[in-house]
Amino acid sequence: MKNHNCNICEKEISEQDPNIAIDKALGYGSSHDEEIHHVRWCTDCFANLINTCARQTQVAVFTEIDRQKYEAYDFHPWEDKLPGEFCTVCGEGLVLLDFNDNLVIQVELGNTKHEVRFCNKCFDEVIDNCKQNSFVRNY
Repeated sequence: MKNHNCNICEKEISEQDPNIAIDKALGYGSSHDEEIHHVRWCTDCFANLINTCARQTQVAVFTEIDRQKYEAYDFHPWEDKLPGEFCTVCGEGLVLLDFNDNLVIQVELGNTKHEVRFCNKCFDEVIDNCKQNSFVRNY
């Protein structure tokens, strides 16, 4: 049985713990453009993240953002906030560039579903604050 470490606090995570991770290639709008990162949270660090979120993380059903419904509009991809789409962490509206890699964690802990959606800025902060390196490679 292989154990992993939390990228945030470096605590060991066993395979019995829920898999709370994002494995994403970051694109435009990120200070880690053209990098692939794998960030893993232990349940304690994930609970801390939930407690600091500006928006509610509990959901009845996990959702996906449909980028295509916004591509027909004349939005500036770096500046114009999309209607109804928000970063759970900071509470700010998302821009089209935040959809580069659909930065979202969907985890069921106990009987509660949590969905945390990141804007590029908030996910950059997560990467920058990792105690254990999350960088995988450039793409």
